Amino acid sequence: MDISRPTSCLEKPGETIKPLLPYVDALFVTRGVLRSCIDAEIDKPICARVSGGTSMVGKDLANEVLTTSIEEIIPPETRSAAGLSIFVGSDYERETLQNLAELVNECEDYGIPVMAVTAVGKELEKRAARYLGLCCRIAAELGARVVKTYWCEDFDR
Repeated sequence: MDISRPTSCLEKPGETIKPLLPYVDALFVTRGVLRSCIDAEIDKPICARVSGGTSMVGKDLANEVLTTSIEEIIPPETRSAAGLSIFVGSDYERETLQNLAELVNECEDYGIPVMAVTAVGKELEKRAARYLGLCCRIAAELGARVVKTYWCEDFDR
């Protein structure tokens, strides 16, 4: 992987997103992409990604922090939710779950729903129904109104 260049298809996010708009229910984007690449007249709900802080070059992608203030995500007409990744089973599980709990605490006062993304990284063997079920349950128990996860065998469990 050439880390000196952006991830494939993300070099120009606005151009990647535009043809997808008729087919999506909502967009999950960072504030930088929202500010620079999303037309203000868009009629799709926006879920603002509010976690990050590491790169492909970093030691561990799970080592995330909250990167966006609550003031930044108070919704205008289309900004509908806030979202972040949780890394259950990683060395940074506690920190990412604490990020989720803090985000839920702040967003509840403004009526902003929070989406938790169950990130599992390269450990594909963790994409089992039991593991993903645990991730989803933890996210819901901490207050996530929406949980984005992976499809797996026995997903209906």
